[in-house]
Amino acid sequence: MTAPDSMRRRSVTVDQTVIRSAGTAGMPDLSFLVDAAPTQAFAGAGAFLVDSSVAARTGRQFAEAAGRRLTGAGGRRSGRYG
Repeated sequence: MTAPDSMRRRSVTVDQTVIRSAGTAGMPDLSFLVDAAPTQAFAGAGAFLVDSSVAARTGRQFAEAAGRRLTGAGGRRSGRYG
């Protein structure tokens, strides 16, 4: 699963928070998930809200985690926060 162009354009480093990469809302932009899986996107969003490590993820790692949660697949764990 790849992130939308708007997320890819934001270059994020590990020391930056998701709040900075996601804009003023303070939460990651999950709108690209709604198009992919409308019925599961909101359940996935709820799981992210209680994930204490969300603020430490880069945009790419967040998108990979979204894919794992929506599909239920184990996925590949990458980096220090994966």
